[in-house]
Amino acid sequence: MRIKSRTRSPWMIVNGLKGKFIFLLLFFCSSCLSLRGWNLEKKVEQGASLLLEMKNRYKDTVPEPLFEEAKGVGYLSILEAGLFMKKRRGNGWIAIRLPEGRWSGPLAVNVSGWDLGLEVGIKAVDLLLLFNAQETIDLLVKGKRCNIGVGQSAQPGLVELTEDQVSSPTASVYVYLISKNKIKGIKIGNFDLIADPATNWQYYKNKYIPYQILSGRVPVPESAQRLIQALAEPFRSLPVKPAEKVVASPEPFH
Repeated sequence: MRIKSRTRSPWMIVNGLKGKFIFLLLFFCSSCLSLRGWNLEKKVEQGASLLLEMKNRYKDTVPEPLFEEAKGVGYLSILEAGLFMKKRRGNGWIAIRLPEGRWSGPLAVNVSGWDLGLEVGIKAVDLLLLFNAQETIDLLVKGKRCNIGVGQSAQPGLVELTEDQVSSPTASVYVYLISKNKIKGIKIGNFDLIADPATNWQYYKNKYIPYQILSGRVPVPESAQRLIQALAEPFRSLPVKPAEKVVASPEPFH
């Protein structure tokens, strides 16, 4: 009895190698953002421009009450690459509202994380985060790894809200997607935020730790003054007027 050996056709071998090559390429590309140096000053300028524009338009924006109640703000650029598993790498900055009402200087942070997903390819996204919980702020100030999505609850940022949603946020972090100068809430899964010491040292010209930067004990660099102005700038969009109460007049007698 002759046993037939199972041989793989050249086409099957090529397809198998192609799949592995694509995955390795995606994995490599997703790591590039974290391996190469990045420019915090440029990210700060981008964030300032976004906030100033956001506060001067009538729609596609974060509701003013939500922003005014936030304990901190973050601006992140994230690169996602995936083949059954999504890998995230990125960077950006966070700033927190100080007790006296002013804002801290920006702290450079790195982003990393894995998530399940069937998307194949590479996708770059810019995110705006609003931090609502003191616990989240405490982790960032202490320079500890802060997980957004699991450790700290996150949900798509609200664009319309009721009164109780302002006084009682439904998540520790609200996440907004920035796309073509529009802002909308997005579900992002989970990722980690951790301070980037080398970038902070280069930007501040000193080896400051997160606590010093986020507590306002460090002079804000000249290049971040526009960001501080943008964070403190009042919203100029027109408030939504309450519906007028209409009282029906009695019909005249005939």
